Amino acid sequence: AKLEKVPDVGSKSKTTVALLWTATICTFLAEFLIPVLRRLATLGLLAMVMLATFTLTEENLVDWGHTIIQWAFVLAFFKAASELFFEVVLSFIVGQIHKHLCEKSDGKVVDFGSSIIRTVVGQTLVGTSVASVLVVVFPDAGITSQNGGVVLAGLVGWL
Repeated sequence: AKLEKVPDVGSKSKTTVALLWTATICTFLAEFLIPVLRRLATLGLLAMVMLATFTLTEENLVDWGHTIIQWAFVLAFFKAASELFFEVVLSFIVGQIHKHLCEKSDGKVVDFGSSIIRTVVGQTLVGTSVASVLVVVFPDAGITSQNGGVVLAGLVGWL
């Protein structure tokens, strides 16, 4: 991938230069660092599974079991966050910088009406998939009844 040159906006506007560099850094992170983080988290989870399978015995279960499970949860969080959350946050920052710079240059308010609708629909679909999984998992795990599972999954999917 070839990076484009940062446009020359003059040395008078330090804020504009800072915003352009922030957008460049966010874009670079979204394009190059997040996929690496996702792959590292996957490899780390594989290592935790292998450690749990081949090194845990009855003698070291109390010492190593807690550590392995703790690191597996941390790696699972980073894998899940790198799948969607980090990209959305960085994209939001770049979008807000773009909106600010467009408003500053044109003097008009920029309306991103269709983009907002597309974002809300995307977030709703992601929440729906999470809720549909949890509606089955909560009652099967004995956490709630079937009706309670529907209510809890709906709340988690909405959040």
